[in-house]
Amino acid sequence: MTITRDFKHTDMELRQVGIALLLQNLGYAETLRFLSQISPGHGDYLHRREQLFAEATVDEIFDEAKQHLDKNREPNRPT
Repeated sequence: MTITRDFKHTDMELRQVGIALLLQNLGYAETLRFLSQISPGHGDYLHRREQLFAEATVDEIFDEAKQHLDKNREPNRPT
């Protein structure tokens, strides 16, 4: 697969070239991490957030998040 400078790749070809370059320079694990960071999510986050937290105050959400983090924190990890 060669890369041309005329930018006349199809969308699929551009994806293939981009992924090939990422794999070549980052390896499989780092490429997957990168792609997961830039991939769009799915669904309607704002609607889902309203369903999940409609009755909760900010303090309640914070306290619940803190409890979850404290419960799942690695033993020697600083707080």
